[in-house]
Amino acid sequence: MAKCLKTRFCFCAYCHSFVKNIKFGAFSPQKNGGFLCKIALAKSKTIVYNKSIKWCGYSIPLEVKASNYFKEENSMKKTLALLLALIMVVALFAGCNTTTDPTDPSTPSTPSNPTDPSDPTQTGPYPVDENGQFVYGDKFKGVVVSVAVVADEDQDDLWFFKLIEEKFGCDIQVVEIPNGAYQDKMAAYLADKNLPTIFESFGTIAQIVEYGDQGAFVNVMDEDNLAKMPHFKKFFVDQTEVYDEYMMTASTATGAHYILPAWDSERAVNHYWVYNDAEFEKAGVEWSGDTVNGGFLKMLRDLKAYNPSSWPLTAGDWKNTLQRMISTWGVNSMYAAYDYEDEKWFYGATTDEFYDMMNLLLTCYNEGLMNPASLSQGNGALQEDIINHRSYIYHSWLGWMSMHNAAFVKEGVSDHESPTPTPVGPNGMTLELKKFANSYGTVINAEDPLAAECAMAIMNWMYDDSKLGGAWASSVGPDEIVATDENGKLNWIDESSPTGYNNDVNYVAPLYGMFDTSLNVRYAPESPYFTFNAEEQLAQEIGDKIGYFKAAPALAWTDVEMADAYTASQQDIQAMTQKFITDNWTRADFDAWVADFLDQYGEVMDFLNS
Repeated sequence: MAKCLKTRFCFCAYCHSFVKNIKFGAFSPQKNGGFLCKIALAKSKTIVYNKSIKWCGYSIPLEVKASNYFKEENSMKKTLALLLALIMVVALFAGCNTTTDPTDPSTPSTPSNPTDPSDPTQTGPYPVDENGQFVYGDKFKGVVVSVAVVADEDQDDLWFFKLIEEKFGCDIQVVEIPNGAYQDKMAAYLADKNLPTIFESFGTIAQIVEYGDQGAFVNVMDEDNLAKMPHFKKFFVDQTEVYDEYMMTASTATGAHYILPAWDSERAVNHYWVYNDAEFEKAGVEWSGDTVNGGFLKMLRDLKAYNPSSWPLTAGDWKNTLQRMISTWGVNSMYAAYDYEDEKWFYGATTDEFYDMMNLLLTCYNEGLMNPASLSQGNGALQEDIINHRSYIYHSWLGWMSMHNAAFVKEGVSDHESPTPTPVGPNGMTLELKKFANSYGTVINAEDPLAAECAMAIMNWMYDDSKLGGAWASSVGPDEIVATDENGKLNWIDESSPTGYNNDVNYVAPLYGMFDTSLNVRYAPESPYFTFNAEEQLAQEIGDKIGYFKAAPALAWTDVEMADAYTASQQDIQAMTQKFITDNWTRADFDAWVADFLDQYGEVMDFLNS
């Protein structure tokens, strides 16, 4: 018996959204939504949704008209019976006639090198060695594979790119693009039909889908392509919850997907609250993140009394700081937030929790407890605030903490920063970091089939974090630059460093070609990137102790109109957060803004929830 489509989401061909928890019987679209959502059914009864189902290795087209949903159950059963009979006939003839035309897109695709189950050296489309690694032989010898790299200097001769050439036999041509020019340069390449073979996505997901559906990019969810990328498949297909989220908003009506996202490449706690614990000790002030009983405000006021010329609280990027803070108030985004209990999308900035957080910051602003420049300054100004004792607390990337502490040691001062014992906010949790984001990632140009196949082989290797894999090579590096410390952790050797180690990716990347954003889709867990100093390790332990507030599902837009509306709504939210502070908003001001905002952008969340 043929199985139903393996998905818990159905893509609506009319409004380009996914409907959750749609169940399929054997080939049968149900009348509770089926292949068209309720909004689409209300608008049209003539839409045709084209879908193919897999049976015995063959793709069988299935066409369902919206009008069919309004027919009686008996009529539906007759239609399905006929369809099933047709499938059996097709399968029978297909079994008798094995002649196919490889140039005909309607020809069922089968592996070019089918697996012999009696041969232990062969799995999937390629033979394998004793380590389970694909063996490509001379298949890609001399094949030119171009890779877009954000760099100002020539990268072709760097260790990592030479390693790829050695392993696959291909010719890697690095396309260096200066930092800040990537989007414009890639758009120009697209217009000239001269895109590199492997590149990090640019523009919008809607654009990627549009060109992908025209055949410009490799469909990574194609059955044959998945067989060539089992390490990708392991993360994004075999894990059901990940698969559902990966397909939720970035795939197409036919189930195609053109993005290879990075998987689990972040620390559990990468952004968090940081304070100058040495200055706290001098001031005789203890940390408090309590916003319910006034502990946080009292702490700031005590610091202000200790140093009247200071602004105890500072920020480097206002909008990103707010976006991270709101999770501790129980909302997982100030933009498109998601309630897992109600299974509903909503704008986090329209909630009571967001108002409470902003009102707290307004009090800080009015009492001189927060640097007023925080509304517009960058991370460089944040560092100046901290180093010059203008401020003692901030919420940002933990790398700033490590750099500040290194500067304090170098200057011989007594200052020292640590992650705060608890975050600021009522729920006392920090935001979970998603293991992937399907709004960006690696894309493979499909123009040259052999180069594209080689690119898939490379990307499959890049998802492999074993010592033979590309993830290990790109995130650990050559043996001669790696040393093991007294705790058994790997470190990058740097003789100019006081400790002899330098675990900053910006140190090794330009020297060896490691961590390229177009290729680096997986970090080996043993990478020095995850070798934490004492303060970074403490942050991870604090996160594990206080718990992680579940982040919203990865969000990507395939509908251009809705994508534009969502972008505009984000900009309006950012502008509101400035006005709230500078114009000294009351609750009435906030409520009036919410009403106007939802009147203008409410349809965006309706679209996500449809």
